[in-house]
Amino acid sequence: MKSSKITFISVILFLSAVQSIRTAEAAAQSHISTQPHQDAVSAIIPAGIQSGTAGTPVFSAGRDGFLIKWTDDGLGEHYQISDIPVTMAACSPDGQTLAAYETDGGSISRISVWDWKTLTRKYIIRFNTTVTSISFSEKGSYLIAGTASVNGALFFNVHDGSQVKKVNVNTGVITMAATSSTENSAVMYSPSGSLTYYNLRTGDMQTRFATEDNLTQPLLFNNNLFLAGIKNNTLLIIQATTGKTLISVTSQSPLLLSSKTDSDLYYLSFDGRTYTVNVIRNVNNILSDKPETVKSFSRLPGRETVISGIKDDATVILGTKQGSIYKTGTAPDTALTSLTESMYDRILDICQSGDSFYFLTKSAIFKSSYDSGAVTKIASVSNQMNITPFGSKLILWSKNTRNPIQILDTSSGQTVSLFVPENAVKVLRTSEHTILDMEGNSYIREFDTQSMKSELLYTGAGLQDMVLYNDTDLYVAKSSATRPESALICINTQTQETVPISIDGTIAYSLNFDPQNHIQEFYGILVSENNDAGKTSLFAFNPENKTYTAVMDLPNEDTDAFTILYYPNIFTNLGKNQIESINLESHKDFLYKRSASMPLKIAKSAERIAVLNRDGSISWYNTQSSAALADWYLTTDGQWFEF
Repeated sequence: MKSSKITFISVILFLSAVQSIRTAEAAAQSHISTQPHQDAVSAIIPAGIQSGTAGTPVFSAGRDGFLIKWTDDGLGEHYQISDIPVTMAACSPDGQTLAAYETDGGSISRISVWDWKTLTRKYIIRFNTTVTSISFSEKGSYLIAGTASVNGALFFNVHDGSQVKKVNVNTGVITMAATSSTENSAVMYSPSGSLTYYNLRTGDMQTRFATEDNLTQPLLFNNNLFLAGIKNNTLLIIQATTGKTLISVTSQSPLLLSSKTDSDLYYLSFDGRTYTVNVIRNVNNILSDKPETVKSFSRLPGRETVISGIKDDATVILGTKQGSIYKTGTAPDTALTSLTESMYDRILDICQSGDSFYFLTKSAIFKSSYDSGAVTKIASVSNQMNITPFGSKLILWSKNTRNPIQILDTSSGQTVSLFVPENAVKVLRTSEHTILDMEGNSYIREFDTQSMKSELLYTGAGLQDMVLYNDTDLYVAKSSATRPESALICINTQTQETVPISIDGTIAYSLNFDPQNHIQEFYGILVSENNDAGKTSLFAFNPENKTYTAVMDLPNEDTDAFTILYYPNIFTNLGKNQIESINLESHKDFLYKRSASMPLKIAKSAERIAVLNRDGSISWYNTQSSAALADWYLTTDGQWFEF
C-alpha cells in the first residue's frame, strides 16, 4: 500500500458473477461507510420479518438512486441501483429481496427487484401509470403494486416477476395493500374512501367498508386491527374491520412511525421549531384519545428537515430531505445521534492530460495518479462544474449555466476568464486553438483563443451535440422532431448550407471524433422509438462515404449515456450500469466491474483508466483488467480514502 495515500479497511462484498451477452460481467460490490445520501431520504423500511426485535437492520432509499442497509453497528452498506430517484421501497419477509420504485416524475415508472445478497437485479416491471404503493405478501410469495389506474392492485410472482391474477375485479386506485399471514386474503385502502377485503384463493371481493377518503401515509398496526393515516394535519385511526373512525388528533406535519406489529401508534410532529415523538396508547385494543409526548428535540444540525422514518422495536430511525440518517429511541433519556457523517468531498468532473489526471471539486482542482497516489492542489475554483483538457491547460465551465468560460494554467495555477456565454452552456468541445460551445440547445458558437473573438456558427432547435469534422463541416446531433427532420445534420460553416443525414432515429447525442489518429469516422449515440419499445445504438458515421454503422445496440431507451473515444477503443456506459470498451479494430468487447455507484465518465492514460462514479468517487482500472484496482474517495481535507 502506498504510504502517500490514506487507506481505510472496509468490508468489500465480492458477489456471484452474472453472465453478459457479450462477456462475463463482473460481480458488483458495495461500499461500507457512514456517508449520507446525496439527496432526500425518501423511505426507511425494516429489513424483513425480524422487524420489531433489537438490532434489526433497516434500509434507506434515496432520491440519489442509492439503497443503504444500516446495521446495529452504525455502518451503512451502500449500493446505487438507479440513476433516477427511488421514491418507495419494500423488503421481503426474509430480508433478501428488495423492491424499489424508480421514477423521474414523468415518463419513467418502474419497479426494480433486487437480490441484496448478491446485489443483482432480478427483473424490472415497467408501468405506464404512477405506482402508488409497493408491498410484499406476508410469506413473500407476491409483490403487490398499487397503481393510479382502474386496474389498481397488481400481483407479481416474486421469483420471476410474472403477473399473477389474484383478484378478479379491478380494484381502482389503491395506496395500501396487505395480506393475511396465510396469504389467503388481502385488505386494500383506496383514497376514494374505502377499505376492501379480498379472498385471494377465489379472487372475489369479500366485503367493503366506507371510510375516510384521501388519507396519506396509510398503514396498518396492531396486527392489522387498526388503520392509521393523515388528512389535513389530522391523524386518524380507523377500525380496520369496520371502517369506523376511532380517533382524530390534530398534529402539525405528522409522520407515522409504527410498524404493523406495534400495538401503540408512534408518530413524529414538527411545529417549525421542535420535533416531538408522540404515542397513542392501546390498552386491550382500546385507544387513548390523548397522545403522550415521548420526547422532543430542537431543529437538526444545518436546519435539516425530517421527511421519512420508522420505529423498529424501541429504536426510531429518521431520514432527512438533505440525505442524513438519525437515530433515537422511545425512552425519554435516549439521545438523538447521527448515523451519517459526510467524510468525502464529491468529485464533480475528471480529465486526463499526459500521465496526469485532474479532479474538480466545488472548491478546487487536484492533480493525482493511481501510481503515485499523491494529491496536489492545482488551484482554488468557485462556481464551476466541468473541466476539459486544452493542450497543457484546462478549460473550466459549468453545464446548464452562464458561468464564465475560463482557462487554467496548470503550472502556475492562474485562471483567466475567456468569455461569458450568452445562454446556458450544454456542451463544450475543444480543438487546437478554438472552443466550440453549444448554448441553450439552440446556438453553436466558436471562440478563437488567439484572436479572443467569438463567431456564431449555427442556430437551430433541439440541438444535443456537435463535432467540427474539418474546417468547414460541422456535424450536429439533434432531435428529429425539429427542422430539418433528422437526428443528424451537416452544416457548411462558410455557406451555411444545411444537409440532413439519412438515419432512422429520434434523437442523437454524445458525438466523438479523433482526428489525431487519422480516422474518418466519428461516433455517437442514437435513440429510436418504436411505439412502446425503444432502441439505443452506439453508431459510427463516415462523412466521406456517408455510411452509418451500428456498433452496439441496447433494446431500450437510454438518453443519458456517454461515449469517449481513445482509439482504437471506444468506451461507453450505455445501459448505465457498467463501462464497456469496444475495440474498433478487433471488434472485441470488454466489461469493467462497477463499484457501489454507477459510472458517469472516464479518463484514460496509456496504462490506467479512472472512472468517475455518480457519487463522486473514483474507480481505478488497468486497461485490460475488468476488476477495479481500488475505489478512491477524496476526503474533505484533500486526501484519498481507498477501498
